[in-house]
Amino acid sequence: MRENRIVNFSTKIGLIKQKPIQALFGFLFTLMPMLIIIPLGIVFSSLDSDIPEANYDEVNQNGTLVVGTVDDIEVQYNTQINGQHPAILSYSFEFDGQTKFSKVKTLEPTKVEQLNVGDSVDIKTLNNQSIIVGFRPYSFPIGFIFFFPIPFLIIGLPFLISLLFGVSKEVKLYKEGQLIDGEILAMTPNSGLPITNIGQSVNVHYQYNDSKGKRQIGKSKTTDFSILSDKKKGETIKVLVLPTNEAKSCLYPELAAIKNQWND
Repeated sequence: MRENRIVNFSTKIGLIKQKPIQALFGFLFTLMPMLIIIPLGIVFSSLDSDIPEANYDEVNQNGTLVVGTVDDIEVQYNTQINGQHPAILSYSFEFDGQTKFSKVKTLEPTKVEQLNVGDSVDIKTLNNQSIIVGFRPYSFPIGFIFFFPIPFLIIGLPFLISLLFGVSKEVKLYKEGQLIDGEILAMTPNSGLPITNIGQSVNVHYQYNDSKGKRQIGKSKTTDFSILSDKKKGETIKVLVLPTNEAKSCLYPELAAIKNQWND
């Protein structure tokens, strides 16, 4: 049994380039949104990294009530949620003979306006968590960022899946295909994408007989334009046929065979 041919990475990239529309929409609408949300997610997740988390409802219901002091009030004027600016309140309090320091980010602008540094506030503490009574914590809902790419993925994934499936079938033929002779039926050039001409290729229609003598019709794409001058309708051409399904075939890629050092 013959060993599978080697298909290097550049050959696979070449096959992808033969399908420019699928590659453009597939990669643009799937990879680009992901490249955007990853840094955004890192940025937003780090915004409140120095503010301790606290379960407001649990601490408010079961926590110990103490009196604390407002140490600092920082209104974030560069951030606006529903027309309101969040504020970070730094506070301290005594508990179990120790002075505790903490912060809370809240979206209670009316209440914040009534506060001053040094004011006394009611604090509740429970299991190393604490809250300022009446000031419910607010955190930026970064989860919505991960919904951002969904519309783009709906568009891009079908193109990407189709592209990768088609390329994988071609690679399988390159690796496992049995080399036989076929006959050219027709050749038609493809112009590729406008301006860049990416995706220029030639569609080759051919026929061949499988191992049972049955006539099979195939169509394959090549970027080797020399075929238009070297070959004509009715002439013999090399074809790779999948042994497990002889209805599947492609042209024998002469340039890829040289680059990958095939010994057919």
